[in-house]
Amino acid sequence: MSNDKVPTSSFYSILDSVTDDVIIPFDETATRIDCDSNGSFFKLRMDSFFPERFYKIKLKIERDSGDDVQTFDDFYFKVVK
Repeated sequence: MSNDKVPTSSFYSILDSVTDDVIIPFDETATRIDCDSNGSFFKLRMDSFFPERFYKIKLKIERDSGDDVQTFDDFYFKVVK
């Protein structure tokens, strides 16, 4: 069993890694991060991204009913053909 879980009020956003343009904005419902017994995860449809391009995942983690908000944006991925 893994303890690699973020709080239930955690969300993701996707940005273009070169321009920092927001491709998928934070959304209270659509970009909520799920978790199961293996840890935290989210599902992402890759067919809407350009191949051979880098993107950045930005995480927003809320604690204490939103009084403590942290963001992390050092996660990158590349879409390949």
